[in-house]
Amino acid sequence: MAPQSELEKLLSRRRFLELSSTGIGAAALATLMSEDLLAQAPLSIGGLPG
Repeated sequence: MAPQSELEKLLSRRRFLELSSTGIGAAALATLMSEDLLAQAPLSIGGLPG
């Protein structure tokens, strides 16, 4: 193989890993944020409103 072809493979592999790590990080962040957003407020029992 030509050296230029090897360089193109390395760059494309690097780009693939960069994009996939960004996607995994975004998915992890979305998972963490959704847990906080879906938490219910504690139910109050009795007492005056407000």
